[in-house]
Amino acid sequence: MNGPLTYIAGPYSADPEQCTRTAVEALHHLLDAGIPAICPHLSHLAETHRARDYEDWMALDLRLVERCDVLVRLPGDSAGADREVAHARRRGIPVGFLPERAELVHLPEIARYLADPV
Repeated sequence: MNGPLTYIAGPYSADPEQCTRTAVEALHHLLDAGIPAICPHLSHLAETHRARDYEDWMALDLRLVERCDVLVRLPGDSAGADREVAHARRRGIPVGFLPERAELVHLPEIARYLADPV
């Protein structure tokens, strides 16, 4: 994998099961294109095993954002994902938004463009 390390930000709390499915599908589109990605939604399994405070998860997620080259924001309302976007911007990490009706298949081109805009 040689693409930009990409953080996937998106809704979770509204419907953890469905939001995790969507984020994991986004992860697979990036991985299929050779783009390494961090999908914080994978913490869903850990949360179902033993619940943690919301701010514990946010602290972890914000640290992970700092390690990434780019952040892509999935559609949907999410205060946590909005915090991740703001955190990335404060650190100069490029942020891209997947439009509401766009297909997840477009994520790799968005991530590559953010890392190396033409």
